[in-house]
Amino acid sequence: RLAKAEAALRAKQWNAALDEYVAGLSDTDEQADVRRRFTASSAVPCDVCGKEPLKSRRCARCTHATYCSEDCQREHWPHHKQECAAIAKNGFNSGSFEDMVETMKNGWPRDRRGSA
Repeated sequence: RLAKAEAALRAKQWNAALDEYVAGLSDTDEQADVRRRFTASSAVPCDVCGKEPLKSRRCARCTHATYCSEDCQREHWPHHKQECAAIAKNGFNSGSFEDMVETMKNGWPRDRRGSA
């Protein structure tokens, strides 16, 4: 578990890398979606319904997707499974924070929701 100061510093670094990535996107709807899904904060919204639960669930395999309930997680699985496999294959879940920031700077994979 991280100290609050370390967590705040990492969130600031992450959000700075996110800003650089989003600046390179031409579609404003995509920019908004990327910011909504990946901005570091204390309240992480569900990837399916957008609720900000008191206790969220994360995908056990990639730890990237966030859900408010098991129902939302099951609903999202057909869309998330490709993203999940890619993150797990590239070792994203075992990488350092610096690796995650570098991944963001070098072009995060596009959202695969909507494609099975």
